[in-house]
Amino acid sequence: MGNRQKNSYSQEQQKNNEQILKEGQKIEEGKIMQESNTIYEDYVWDCYNSRFLKTQFYINITSNQEIKYTNIEGSILRIDYIKDTSKKPEILTKLEQIKYLNWQGEYGENLKKVGKWTVTWKGEILENVGGWYSEKDNGQKVGLWKELIKNYWSKAQVYEIGEYQNGYRIGQWKYIYNNHQIGGGFYNESGQKIGKWIDINDNFWEQSYITLRGEYKNGIKVGFWNIYYNNNVGEQQTLLIGTGLFDDQERGTKVGKWIEMREGSWRRSLIILIGNYKNQEKVGLWDTYQFWDKNIIKIGGGNYDENGGNIKVGRWIELNDGFRSDYQVIFRGEYYCGNKVGSWDTQWRCDYISPFQQIGGGSYDEKGYGVKIGNWIEQSDNFRSEGQVITFEGDYRNGNKVGRWDYYWRENKLEKYMQIGGGSYDKQGNGEKIGKWIELSDNFFQNSKITYKGVYKNNKKVGSWNEIKIDDKKIRQFRNMYQILL
Repeated sequence: MGNRQKNSYSQEQQKNNEQILKEGQKIEEGKIMQESNTIYEDYVWDCYNSRFLKTQFYINITSNQEIKYTNIEGSILRIDYIKDTSKKPEILTKLEQIKYLNWQGEYGENLKKVGKWTVTWKGEILENVGGWYSEKDNGQKVGLWKELIKNYWSKAQVYEIGEYQNGYRIGQWKYIYNNHQIGGGFYNESGQKIGKWIDINDNFWEQSYITLRGEYKNGIKVGFWNIYYNNNVGEQQTLLIGTGLFDDQERGTKVGKWIEMREGSWRRSLIILIGNYKNQEKVGLWDTYQFWDKNIIKIGGGNYDENGGNIKVGRWIELNDGFRSDYQVIFRGEYYCGNKVGSWDTQWRCDYISPFQQIGGGSYDEKGYGVKIGNWIEQSDNFRSEGQVITFEGDYRNGNKVGRWDYYWRENKLEKYMQIGGGSYDKQGNGEKIGKWIELSDNFFQNSKITYKGVYKNNKKVGSWNEIKIDDKKIRQFRNMYQILL
């Protein structure tokens, strides 16, 4: 669907990542396999429209010990060479890191890193970032290190500072953000977290300043953990926004009632989930709340199977992945054994007090496979209160788009929708674009109404594509222009 916007890690993304790591494991074992290309995705911040845009790219681990990164069009973004095949190679999965991050240092005679290594970001050396590799202990990290967090990017410049011994983190380590300590704790001699810790959220960034406070035992979370949110603007406020219990049997499993943040929550989309865990699996009723201006508003939820398995059952109200203050879109429908079935409605509202109104939807097969069928109306990432685009209106067959699909747009909620683009998918049901298309730019909005006209062949753009800028004064005449162009 065209409504994916989150920066969190989707199930599809996790599966791709696991495949990449498996390829890395093959290299680690010294069994260099034939080339394999794995598609991956990251969410890149669009500062103009205050949203994340999903971007896909390929990671190719080659038979001649290269890690090749290419964009979806095939242009090379980066090539890294695997020198030490005794270790699992470091594979970058953040697009900004692929483009801007480089380590500088030397390799010894055994092709292991030795001496001091430093880091450059966008061509500039990061001050005091990096550390030393031992020339004796099989190239292990030693002494004081300043490292980047795994999720490091332009709006998440957080560092971890502490000491290595025999390749393990030991003693106190600190999280540093904007030259201030925001968290940390202690490691034992085996590199396991112990005692009281303040962790940062996996997807921490400047508008998602979320920390977690609790206790580790031999690297495993135990007991009660609290979740805090910092608004990170003006006179900063830190609020307790969630809590829950890990079992005391050192399994790191969530048990009992939890209040937690939805993955991808940020300043304009603070979503709280409340429900019960049993052996790390959600069971029973889970409610979804929206946190806004110190108010908590119930906005969705549903039931999980009481027998576990994180299986959704019965009626649900779900939030769009990109749900936020000016993009309040929800879905209403039914689950059967974890899959969507029957009719699902898409609803929207323009603010926090208005009622939801239906703006789209469609049907899933009744057999419980979770496959879209028949006519659907879906929203794009550009859909918002002040400039609404219904990107897709057309038919599905066995989960794939077929035949004619059209784009509609309106200036605001008081206007009527008008057709502004579209094209055709193959009739065989492969979901491939064919023939003439008019598509909207990623940043199509009130102040930037740009479309592109061209031809698809086997789902790939061919020939020349023309850019069409739509003048506000002529927008109402565009319906006729659309018919002529297509």
